[in-house]
Amino acid sequence: MLSVVGDKRLCGEIRETPLFLQQQFHQRRSSGLGVGASGRIEFDVCKVGISPDRLRRFCREGVLSVPALLAPDQEALYGQAFTCRPDSPAGLVRFAESREYACFGGPNAPADCRARGSVTMDNDRYGRYAGEIQLCRADYPADERVNVIGRVPEQAMLLADSIPRGGRFALVRP
Repeated sequence: MLSVVGDKRLCGEIRETPLFLQQQFHQRRSSGLGVGASGRIEFDVCKVGISPDRLRRFCREGVLSVPALLAPDQEALYGQAFTCRPDSPAGLVRFAESREYACFGGPNAPADCRARGSVTMDNDRYGRYAGEIQLCRADYPADERVNVIGRVPEQAMLLADSIPRGGRFALVRP
């Protein structure tokens, strides 16, 4: 059972604890998850940075909302539901549907590095992979074929780290 604390607008309890919260509870007890006096898992929405509406969306649709700051020319990505590719390595979330955005992968100047939390898009120099989008869960070196198009704030990386292979997620405004 999951109780949501930190926002009085969310009433009641969620009958099934989302798997990502169960996993993160065991990994990060100081992250905003804890056990209440009743033995229920408590999720502090203020500490973790997810709004009650976004938590409801996850419970209804299975889409995890991950706050991100995107470049102005990439704001069309906000709110779109994506799937983490099953072949994603542990350090990356590869967006399965991102080839639909291939026209966005122009020859922008790449960043000096791809730090943890960076949202990247392969550019024209990557050939047929142009337009593919990734979210970095680890640091990667700079690559002239990859543009950094956004950033997930550190306090929201708990959510980004929780996206499983095959899981659905959306980038949302912080």
